[in-house]
Amino acid sequence: MVRVNLRNAEELLPKLPLGDEPRIGRAGLVRAVDRLRASTCTADVITGPLVPLSEALQWIHACHEWLRNHGPDPASYTAISQNWDDAEARTVDGVLCARGRLAHQLALGGVVLCVGAAGTYAAGLYAAGMGGVEWRWRPTLPPDNRPGVRDSNWNRRREAHYADHVARRPLLDPVDDAAAVLLRHLPT
Repeated sequence: MVRVNLRNAEELLPKLPLGDEPRIGRAGLVRAVDRLRASTCTADVITGPLVPLSEALQWIHACHEWLRNHGPDPASYTAISQNWDDAEARTVDGVLCARGRLAHQLALGGVVLCVGAAGTYAAGLYAAGMGGVEWRWRPTLPPDNRPGVRDSNWNRRREAHYADHVARRPLLDPVDDAAAVLLRHLPT
């Protein structure tokens, strides 16, 4: 077994030029959504698209945070991304809510459902050979169990945006929508 001294791990990483974050974020997001798209077509009987979904949601979050904090015009992006009259902004917010449940609570089975001819199942609990499998977002997310977050206005707003713009939709649709919004704002 090879042991890596974490104090020197930085030496093992490729050196990326500063300022390359948008290009890396754009490539990561596009590739993650492509992997998610491929996984929804070939349903793995154990996890389905959960790993690629988690990856795509992480890239959505990373690109959103970069635009909000370091992008070419953070104030403008924040104003656009928090325009709750805009359906695209609410979709991104709803997708970020689902990402939070995955990242902070490992609520994989609590976020998506597998719908097939034989019925509806939580991820990882459906039978092989169901035929006609479709992955969809659950109607509601599991409650956020983090103290101080569960009852916050911020959390209630995100849950409402999830319910209105993500819930019950085919898995890829809101991810595609959120990625398109972010890609429009990321520098090329």
